[in-house]
Amino acid sequence: MNTKTLLALVLTAALVGTANADYTFKRSFKVKDTFKFQLKGDLQVAGQSTTFTADVEQKIVEVKDNGDYTEESTQTNFKLNFGGQEMPVPDSTSTTSFTASGDIIEIKADKVDPSSYRLANLDSFHLPEKPVADGATWTYEAKSNDKTGAVAYKATYKVSGEEKIGTHQTVKIIVSIKESEGTDPAASEGTIWIDTTDQMPVKAEANWTNAPIPGAPGPINGKVTQTRQD
Repeated sequence: MNTKTLLALVLTAALVGTANADYTFKRSFKVKDTFKFQLKGDLQVAGQSTTFTADVEQKIVEVKDNGDYTEESTQTNFKLNFGGQEMPVPDSTSTTSFTASGDIIEIKADKVDPSSYRLANLDSFHLPEKPVADGATWTYEAKSNDKTGAVAYKATYKVSGEEKIGTHQTVKIIVSIKESEGTDPAASEGTIWIDTTDQMPVKAEANWTNAPIPGAPGPINGKVTQTRQD
């Protein structure tokens, strides 16, 4: 199961609040910046209850002058329980290249297929073109890609106030991403919380419908949570 791309774009987004309560999103990381998270999932796979946990480390390995960047993601300590049985999952590393605005350019891993790109798009975060007020939304629409096998989809993002999580003051963002073609279109409905001080995500939740997990026997339904590890 390859969840390396879960909210891969969101995890490197920075947030700046302006005096008139609008928010401007800006990616401001540099090479060697490293972020650590814990990943948890509660899914239904081929009619079986499936849970997993994993540690995720994401490192920025390239930032171009135009803002395009490449991220290396490593998953370790992956513990998977499928239908009541523990199953071994080896550590894995992949790299994903993005445009400055959040489009996926290329994914490199031991095995990459159309489901890899579909899942990455399902977890994507596309920057708004202008500052966004509390309660306001912005959208992004993508066409299908014959080269990668990704299908068309629409993403909607909404700023939903500020919230305290532990010691972190965060901005809450509601996310809805839905594929618009195919026999079993996938969807992700979720929320992310971004720290207002250090400009890093604190928590992210996604509820998947028909998620195309690489290597899975069919579409996956369930909930995935990713939490920052300070």
